[in-house]
Amino acid sequence: PIDLVTDASIAQSAWVEGEDVENPDTVKVHSGFRKSLNSISRRLKELMLAAVAPGEDLSDYDVLVTGHSLGGALATCFVMDVAEY
Repeated sequence: PIDLVTDASIAQSAWVEGEDVENPDTVKVHSGFRKSLNSISRRLKELMLAAVAPGEDLSDYDVLVTGHSLGGALATCFVMDVAEY
């Protein structure tokens, strides 16, 4: 049921917080997807870093991120978020 609420929110927000959402050049994201991503992103990043063996670098790994429906949207957003770093 909460996925339905997230999916039903059609408002968009700027991908980069603080950018003007009215600017046509601003990258935008579904507000519900952004809110859901914000709720899981930190923990997912912590889990990714914890999976790296001591002495190794995260760049030594290939990471596959996938999902279905809302999970697919969150997977796509998460990859964009991680790619910034």
